[in-house]
Amino acid sequence: MAGADDNASSVAGLLEIMRMLTEHELELAYGIEFVFFCLEEPPFFKTKKMGSYIHANYIAKTNKEYIGMIALEMIGYYREDKKPIKEASFYKNQLIVSGIKSFDRFNKKISKLLKANGSMDSRRISFADDFPNNGPSDHRNYWQFDIPAIMIIGTGGEGNPNYHTAADVIETLDFKIMTDAVNSIAHALFNFME
Repeated sequence: MAGADDNASSVAGLLEIMRMLTEHELELAYGIEFVFFCLEEPPFFKTKKMGSYIHANYIAKTNKEYIGMIALEMIGYYREDKKPIKEASFYKNQLIVSGIKSFDRFNKKISKLLKANGSMDSRRISFADDFPNNGPSDHRNYWQFDIPAIMIIGTGGEGNPNYHTAADVIETLDFKIMTDAVNSIAHALFNFME
């Protein structure tokens, strides 16, 4: 079925993290909301009709304190070769933390926690707040409400030759690395306040 990496891989990853949290009965000093968004693609992208915009707008009106938002995006396809993009280089077995400079402290902490699990490397990219391609996913909608937000993406990214094609099928996913990615993301979520 098309859409295996973009974005069924992250939906599966988020469901697995939810299972891990429930199964291990972890007691955290903070709550975690697991949210699945719709309408991230055009023609809704960058509009107030995006599911993530509606959520960000809603939580901004509550009295709750939010630590931040993490969007999982395409965590199932990985490239063997090095692909330079801007000031970073992307390698296999690496998760990219992408955000903006205004929230670099949050971005850096998430990247550090992803590495701490030991199964994957992580690289942080904090773009200038006014960079033209900032926020190519749901995390973009939280910044305007002063909520730190990042996207975690595998090193396939736009280097995935199957991106937005009918060839984005389950057979192209690397489940071993995807498992490592999920474990690293879970580790970051479950240890954020330590």
